[in-house]
Amino acid sequence: MTPVRLRECMTIIGFSDLQLMRTIDCDERLVRRMKSGAREVPPDVAAWLERLVEHWNANPPPRMRGRPHDAA
Repeated sequence: MTPVRLRECMTIIGFSDLQLMRTIDCDERLVRRMKSGAREVPPDVAAWLERLVEHWNANPPPRMRGRPHDAA
C-alpha cells in the first residue's frame, strides 16, 4: 500500500492517526512514518484497511441532512 493510498483509506473511513494507532495497537510515530513512506504498511494492515474501505463504500451511512428533527 502506498502512502497516498493509506491516507485515502484513512480519509474514507474517517480515521485519524490516533484512531488508527489505537485500532492496530502501534505507536503514533509508526502511523506517521507509514503515511510519509518512511515505513512500509504491513500487508495485513493494508488488506484490512482495503476491506474496511470496500465495506464502507458498499454500506454508506444514512444521511441526516434535510430530515425533519425529532420533536422531543
